[in-house]
Amino acid sequence: MGKSESDKKLTALCADDDIQLRPLVAHILQVAGFVVTEAATCAEAKNVMLKETPTVVVLDVDLPDGNGFELANVWRGNGQSSLPILFISGGEQTERQKKASQLLAPAN
Repeated sequence: MGKSESDKKLTALCADDDIQLRPLVAHILQVAGFVVTEAATCAEAKNVMLKETPTVVVLDVDLPDGNGFELANVWRGNGQSSLPILFISGGEQTERQKKASQLLAPAN
């Protein structure tokens, strides 16, 4: 017997190198019903995505080994264009908001 839409497991990838923020975000997602996988680097996040595509991704813009925007662009180019990605960052927002808007803009 197949699983119905309501029986599907909600999964989330939380990729952030902040050792205080990442567990907090993961906990909030767990309380909301998600099974959460955590990653502290782009490399770890890439490895998670090779194994499974989560329902949603919470992605830090600045990770120690790369840029969250660039990582999202790779995923978008690999057939995961409908993957919901929530960007988080503790840095200057003006330029990052512009980059996020460009990433989310429909292709011409």
